[in-house]
Amino acid sequence: MMVIDGPGGRKTTLVSRALKHHPAVGESAPGGPHYIEASVPSPASLKSMGNVLLERSGYPLVHANHNARSTWETVARRFKDLGITTLCIDEAQQNGQVRKKNS
Repeated sequence: MMVIDGPGGRKTTLVSRALKHHPAVGESAPGGPHYIEASVPSPASLKSMGNVLLERSGYPLVHANHNARSTWETVARRFKDLGITTLCIDEAQQNGQVRKKNS
């Protein structure tokens, strides 16, 4: 799902409230919550995003020497262990944004 609006449109608040109160993944879900929210780090990379997700999941220690693949393998295991079924990444458009160079 994508939520699109201009700056200050309260997109993050809207999605956070919807997840928090959703009967299947929210705080009142059996064994819940089953979601994690995170913002794209800057600079954005697969490894840095994986590390943010591990932090948000309460993972005790993120090893700096892990590569992106092993980081994401750990994320997948962690999410499975916690029953996380929904991931909300805020400001995802920044990850693939292309900027024009000034001539």
